[in-house]
Amino acid sequence: MVRRLREVRALLGFRRLSPSTENPLVPVDLGKRSAKWYPGVEAWGEGIFIQFSETEMRDWESRVKDSLLPRLKRIAPRIEAMGWDESVATPRFLLLHSIAHAIVRRLSFDAGYSASSIKERVYSSTEGQGMCGVLLYTADGDSEGSLGGLVRMGEPERFGNLIQSALQDVAWCSADPVCRETTSTGIDGLNAASCHACILVSETSCSYNNCALDRRTLVGIGDVSPFFDLAALSNPGAR
Repeated sequence: MVRRLREVRALLGFRRLSPSTENPLVPVDLGKRSAKWYPGVEAWGEGIFIQFSETEMRDWESRVKDSLLPRLKRIAPRIEAMGWDESVATPRFLLLHSIAHAIVRRLSFDAGYSASSIKERVYSSTEGQGMCGVLLYTADGDSEGSLGGLVRMGEPERFGNLIQSALQDVAWCSADPVCRETTSTGIDGLNAASCHACILVSETSCSYNNCALDRRTLVGIGDVSPFFDLAALSNPGAR
């Protein structure tokens, strides 16, 4: 539980809808004189950091290697064209990004914050010791800044129910069976089994333009072995 979180946002530039291949990022115009600073703002908030077991993650990655890697190899060039790191085109990232969206949507019901005010940070890497976690936080200067409702959901007696409810939400979509059977949707077909009715969030919440999502990695709704056993989580005697 991150009870006090500091975020500094700096404006480095912006991207056009049809960016130039030579200069995709349009820099901030700070005048004719060169400056060593950028316009920025400091905000305070709260959040929840969720770290996954590296051992459990590697076991799951080995189980889904045959079913996910062929598709990831096809979309890897598109992900690189978006300017993202190659680690985005991995089963680990799909899982972490998808669970982050599922929890954000659920928090909008349970924590008292609107979903658009909750942001994500995905920590995913298989190199060295590896990174395997997500940070969900809010940091705004208005009434949705730091009310305590978000960090309170990280308490043990509430967090388990939060995860279970989030997974139950994405196990069924009003657009099924079409949604769960779709393997190419969203920008450049970077998503699978994902739509606005089940797992997509507002653009202000997502760091990756609602791309690289696949709810099949979370629950058993397709031909991908899920990370979570929803039936076991629903059992009161399950850990």
